[in-house]
Amino acid sequence: VTTLQTGHSQTVNGLSSSTLYHYRVISSDSSGNQAVSGDYTFTTSSVPDTTPPQISGVYSSGITTSGVTINWTTNEASDTQVEYGMTTSYGYSTTLNTALSTGHSPSFYGLATATLYHYRVLSSDSSGNQAVSGDYTFTTASVPDTTPPVISNVQVTKITTSSAVITWTTDEASMTQIEYGPATSYGSLTNIVSSLVTSHSVTVSSLSGYTAYNFRVRSQDAAG
Repeated sequence: VTTLQTGHSQTVNGLSSSTLYHYRVISSDSSGNQAVSGDYTFTTSSVPDTTPPQISGVYSSGITTSGVTINWTTNEASDTQVEYGMTTSYGYSTTLNTALSTGHSPSFYGLATATLYHYRVLSSDSSGNQAVSGDYTFTTASVPDTTPPVISNVQVTKITTSSAVITWTTDEASMTQIEYGPATSYGSLTNIVSSLVTSHSVTVSSLSGYTAYNFRVRSQDAAG
């Protein structure tokens, strides 16, 4: 720029982003006397990040009666959050974990047992670009059944010289079997009827005539 002035400004274009540059300025007066400055530096700015992270590998693990762990990965360091609920409207969310990472595994609790939940995961990178996954589901576990069936109304009918019919009921569907014998040590078993029912009826046959028999009935529910 040959215009002579005391205030100088010049724009330099075509530079690379995020790059350190050295520079010096040069000025000459009307008599051709030239001055050269010392060395200075500047760094060009970065290209703005407008691309959200990519979410992949979403799955649930560690499912209990009231809790779950949700896992996923992102292709760049991002924060961690899950939205969840019984419908795709969700309604609940985990506390936002602002620590930036590529592996995400938040756990949360206080869920209803034996219930289907919908969820989606959310991750934002350091520039605030957010990615939201599609909808996924998991079902919480049922409370283990540790209660045996309740046996009631045990009756003996249709007694003959060699057989008898024994009936009883249970408060839940269960299998059917009888132990019997001439003493409380029993010694004989009927075949197991594995069909799960609440009304039980077994014919005990091949008995000795005019003989007293002891028996007890056995029922086992689906949980064993």
